[in-house]
Amino acid sequence: MAKAGEKKYFEKIGEAGRRMTVQKPFSDSEAGSLLAQIGTVIALLPKAPAKLLDLGCGSGWTTNFFAQCGMQATGQDIAAGAIKLAKKHFSEHGAKFICTDYENLSYKNSFDVAVFFDSLHHAEDVEAALKATHKSLKPGGKLIVSEPGKGHAKSPHSIAAMEEYGVLEQDMPPSLIIMHGRAAGFTSWRVYPDIGFIQRALVKDQFNRSILKYIPGSITRYLAVQYLLLFKRSFQGIVVLYKD
Repeated sequence: MAKAGEKKYFEKIGEAGRRMTVQKPFSDSEAGSLLAQIGTVIALLPKAPAKLLDLGCGSGWTTNFFAQCGMQATGQDIAAGAIKLAKKHFSEHGAKFICTDYENLSYKNSFDVAVFFDSLHHAEDVEAALKATHKSLKPGGKLIVSEPGKGHAKSPHSIAAMEEYGVLEQDMPPSLIIMHGRAAGFTSWRVYPDIGFIQRALVKDQFNRSILKYIPGSITRYLAVQYLLLFKRSFQGIVVLYKD
């Protein structure tokens, strides 16, 4: 089962891998995009000092960012190795960490906001994870979900991770998040563009390899941004789900 792989992941990646995880986002080859992505999530947070639950936090770098923004942040992960690293490296700004399964949270009406940052796509039961999160939020609370969209499961990196570590990698586009969110009890939602994805697309000139290469650069960038903002967010975007 994928949960067994998740629990042992931090043991399998070795000392060098663990060191890289606590140095994220700066140790990542996509550091600029990760900073843009988490910056968007931070912009969507309620006013500090709101109580925040960071789900599937890994070694805790995201929880640390939220704590430094003034949130009363609690990071959760199923891997004991991850939580051990998180407590060692990221407790100085007041972040707390717990080792549990986000599909079986025991909280009820406890948090103002919850976040899945690149972690919901590892869930064996997405609906169970969202139901448990819905229960953990206070009335009027919200869940921010920033996940890889369509095509993630078939990427070489994802295939290699599933084969080597036994973890689950799956597509998690906004439409799927919203479908499971409605079933979990969330009553309204909004989808925002994934600024990290837009940054990768524009900086790496992906659009210049298409017919747009024949259009002047400024117009190309304008058309690319409009395409990403208006259309691409249906395949990859940041979803905010609201609890009554």
